[in-house]
Amino acid sequence: MNKFILLSLCATFTGIGVSGVVGNQIPTGTLASSYVHPDYIAMEQLRPTKDIIVITKKDIQENGYTSISEALKRQTGINVGLTGEGSIDIRGQGDQYADSNIQVLVDGVPITTLVNHPIHTNYDVVPIENIEKIEIIPGGGAVLYGSGTVGGVINITTNLRSVQRDQTTIGMRYQPGGYRMTGSIATRPNARIRITGGYTKYRENLYFQDTWQGGNYYFTAVRYEPRSGSALTFRASHLDNQGQYIQLLQTRKIQQFGKDYKPRYRDLTVGVDKDGNKIVRKIRDYSIKDRVLNTYHMTYMAPLGKFWNMEIEGFTQNGNYANFELKKMEHQTQGGMLRLSRNAGNHKWLFGMEGTTQQAKLEYNDYPEDSERPGKYLVEPLSFFYKKQLRSVFLMHTLQHHKWILTQGIRREVLYWDYDKKGAKGLAGKDSSKRYNTAAELSLAYQYADTGSVFARYERAYTVPNGIQISDKVLDQNTYKTLYVTSSAQDEIYDSYELGWRAKLGASMMKASIFYNKTDNQLCRVDTFFGMQTETKNLLQTRRRGIELSLQQQMGKWKFFEGYTYVNGSTNYNEAGREFLQAEPDSKIDYAKSGLKKVPAHKVVLRSTYMPNRRMKINAMYRYVGTYKNYLNESKKGDDREGDLVHSYGVLDVSMSYQVQPTWAIYGGITNVFNKEYYEFKEGEGPYSTITHGANRTYYIGVNYTL
Repeated sequence: MNKFILLSLCATFTGIGVSGVVGNQIPTGTLASSYVHPDYIAMEQLRPTKDIIVITKKDIQENGYTSISEALKRQTGINVGLTGEGSIDIRGQGDQYADSNIQVLVDGVPITTLVNHPIHTNYDVVPIENIEKIEIIPGGGAVLYGSGTVGGVINITTNLRSVQRDQTTIGMRYQPGGYRMTGSIATRPNARIRITGGYTKYRENLYFQDTWQGGNYYFTAVRYEPRSGSALTFRASHLDNQGQYIQLLQTRKIQQFGKDYKPRYRDLTVGVDKDGNKIVRKIRDYSIKDRVLNTYHMTYMAPLGKFWNMEIEGFTQNGNYANFELKKMEHQTQGGMLRLSRNAGNHKWLFGMEGTTQQAKLEYNDYPEDSERPGKYLVEPLSFFYKKQLRSVFLMHTLQHHKWILTQGIRREVLYWDYDKKGAKGLAGKDSSKRYNTAAELSLAYQYADTGSVFARYERAYTVPNGIQISDKVLDQNTYKTLYVTSSAQDEIYDSYELGWRAKLGASMMKASIFYNKTDNQLCRVDTFFGMQTETKNLLQTRRRGIELSLQQQMGKWKFFEGYTYVNGSTNYNEAGREFLQAEPDSKIDYAKSGLKKVPAHKVVLRSTYMPNRRMKINAMYRYVGTYKNYLNESKKGDDREGDLVHSYGVLDVSMSYQVQPTWAIYGGITNVFNKEYYEFKEGEGPYSTITHGANRTYYIGVNYTL
């Protein structure tokens, strides 16, 4: 039924998009009208040759999103959770690479995790009520943002970024098994100072019995304007999230118990007594959703004369997250940025310097058997410490000549990786790695009309190894013991190409992009020496290509949006990989030629809004995710361990909002109207495959008050 709806809507909207006109109404618009101006001078430099996706606060409220992940997965070209817990995949990075090939920022500050094993996390670090907008740069931004941008950049702007509105707000939302409440107060002691603060509380039941998540978020900010055009802002926030959920479950368990499934009890070892016996606690085998994040941020923006502007940022973050009892990843980030921009005549210049230090540490105990006392156990502390220091400088220049816009940029970066790992059975190692990288961009745009332009861009990007990849487990030939040593693998280098077209076609404002990127030294982890060693090597070459298309129309009381993405890619061995296989033939993988693992080839998002009057809006959104491969090795396709195809699914959401008075509004909606069952993640095949179940149908209602 959902496929029929999809085809019908596509046919209807395509007809409207190309040639539909209501009566004598001719749609109007310009390229600028479809773009929301960013708050960041760095992101502004990409505007002529990049289609930046913007999710506004209004979009968030009207569509009833409950998290950053929910908002992102309803965009074309973005998938959340298909490649693992909390992973965000843009432009088909696929299994094992989505986490490394993305940059996530909150108010311009990087929060991308250093390591995603053994503990995963997501990027729902700010309650959705406290977000002003989310900006997504698909596949680009290496000059401005450094490593890991071949997939894209996501910048989450909170309501504390600029503190420019003197508003007191209250919001409440209810849904079966959950609620959300938020409130903020703003005051202005004098003409130069603004102060705001607030609190958000939320809780919701998840799909299975006794699964839930909830939390508290506190925030405050002070903005001081010493003179016209300049501002100094201090911001602080605290997030405390808890919950329990079922991360992966065998398909046969779903078929047997459905939503009533509860994990069986298991023994959790919490210590060893003085006699060498394990101290055991019985717990149900839930994963936990615990996270604490403290953020402190300072921004100073000021004009320097007639043509120059300056932006200085300083920040520190600390916190922890956990999936399992007694295992908690502690992390902290500190750093600063300086950006100088000059806008004079036909030239725009942007110069930047950045320095950040990220650290992460995981500590827990192992309980090996005492070799001298059979049946007795010892406590063996394990710890894994990671530290990444980044120092970079970049320069971008934009020249506008008549209808032509030429952009050039270069970035130089030095990275210091440090690790100190103490694993089980004496496996340990401590070392550092110093790495240099260069990113570059060259792009050209031609605006042939007020509502039409074309562009072409090239970007040289790179991705550095993560905390797992930076070290190898090797066998010491003298002692025959395994130890950690720094990997000799090189950073991945990507060449990215993109062509774009923006135009008004009939009733539609259209954006279209074709992209292609390649790397000839992709990283992979391989087992060698009969499985006694695990190393990171540059053995692969990967190609990714795709199409992104969106259409928008406004006709009378109706608004429509149609978005479509196509992504395809392939991986094979490079020359170093073929040489490696001659020595290690058992390590060969027959890489599938039909696409990358866990990358849907097609995704469609359709939206419609009907406004019967100036106060009411009725929205509908249909999201279709195409079939994707759940296997890596072509020759093992279909077996229980490797997996097969994960079939397509479509989900329809509806919502409504009504502005009762200028100061308050009510809203409500139904998600997954047809209660479609689908999987957000799947590993393996058959009844013993493991899955993460998608959200079922639910309804919600809420109210927002602004004074």
